[in-house]
Amino acid sequence: MSILGHAYKYKAPSPPTELIDCSNYTIDFENRKCLQVGIDPVQQFIVSIQIITSLLKYKRFIFLESELISLSSIVYRGETMVMVKSKTQEGCKILLNLNDLMTLQNLE
Repeated sequence: MSILGHAYKYKAPSPPTELIDCSNYTIDFENRKCLQVGIDPVQQFIVSIQIITSLLKYKRFIFLESELISLSSIVYRGETMVMVKSKTQEGCKILLNLNDLMTLQNLE
């Protein structure tokens, strides 16, 4: 990507947990959303998938809530999104719009 002669390279944000043999996939470059897949040494070396997005302020409607996560629908910038929020890691929130969900489905 180049703006006014300057070259910019997107660097995926650091995951909440450092993963072994981690692969990074960009879901939405402009909105800084990425998917990281690797082995989690903290969770008995299971395969872990981490979706990382920017943090935003929003109003939400909760669909599902457990001890570990809450799943809700929000409207941000006039667009309906799905939000997955961790209850075990402070500040860990994931926002996905329809295009993001379709990208994840295609990665499957």
